[in-house]
Amino acid sequence: KSQLFIEIISACKKLLHTSNAVDHKRYLNSRVNSKYNQTKYKFGYFPTNDNLQELYLFVDKKKLEKLGLVWTINLHDQTNTSFDQSTFHHHNLIWPIKDDYNNIVALLGRSILPEEQLKTLKIQKYKYSSFTKQAVLFGLTTAKKAIRTYETAIVVEGQLDAISCHSNGFHNVVALGGSSLSYYQLFLLKKHGAKKLLLLLDNDDPGQKAQDKIIKRYSSYIDIVKLQLPTGYKDVDEYIKGNDASLLLC
Repeated sequence: KSQLFIEIISACKKLLHTSNAVDHKRYLNSRVNSKYNQTKYKFGYFPTNDNLQELYLFVDKKKLEKLGLVWTINLHDQTNTSFDQSTFHHHNLIWPIKDDYNNIVALLGRSILPEEQLKTLKIQKYKYSSFTKQAVLFGLTTAKKAIRTYETAIVVEGQLDAISCHSNGFHNVVALGGSSLSYYQLFLLKKHGAKKLLLLLDNDDPGQKAQDKIIKRYSSYIDIVKLQLPTGYKDVDEYIKGNDASLLLC
């Protein structure tokens, strides 16, 4: 399965430099401006339903079907019309999700549609391929050495937050990919040497409530410190882009 993901990611990295991906490439540059990190985290472009043939040039359709990333709909009308659909039709900027053994277990797609359009279509900003989300922490593969060194893990909400932190020297950072921490995720952090958690979730009401919930649920198992971003910053990534990153934990 991991090998199939590698093949798909390789193809999507190539497609990121095509004309259909211009807007997604521009968005990626605005969020992850280091070419090194764009390559390190293996960002790519997954075509829309109308352009899946671009991907089929590099990856056999049956392999994509095996992972549930594409499927065919048959209308059974007079002309026996059929068309392909994909998991990432609206979430075309993709990158891999890895477990703590560096195996790719899923793909994550990010939509670049405006907020109002997302609401109209009733879709979220992010979408995953099928996997057990509560069993994985984004960034743990690269963070585990620093976590063991400092005996501390910084826990953020979004994957792009984690990438931004790692890019600015905070190497013991992992992302939940949401606002809830599972018992297994806590086990993973303790397994890799964490004796303290620094919570730095999104600076909105749901994020702050989620931090309080995590503290209430797990404070008897591990030392947890709740951090707070200054007012006016929605998340860690936004704060780092507008400030001296060294002030983050001050």
